[in-house]
Amino acid sequence: MTAPAFSMRALPASAFSSAAVATVIGFGGTVALVVQAGQTLGADAGQIGSMLTALCLGIGAPGAPMPRHRVVTIDPIWPASAPKAWPA
Repeated sequence: MTAPAFSMRALPASAFSSAAVATVIGFGGTVALVVQAGQTLGADAGQIGSMLTALCLGIGAPGAPMPRHRVVTIDPIWPASAPKAWPA
């Protein structure tokens, strides 16, 4: 039994816009937290910039090696429906 093919055309535009807004808000909150922490610690602008660079690399680097051609669906009851072995 194979899963149906994923189609980007099946998603409405509101799905993409809501995902973009959620991403910006989530990332913006983290940036604000890091900047506030830097100011509290007495860091100058260069040090805060370095902290933000580390934040961006820490968020982006883990996703870089992931293949873009394979889509893994997220199932809320994943342990019950998990495959016994991942396909190669």
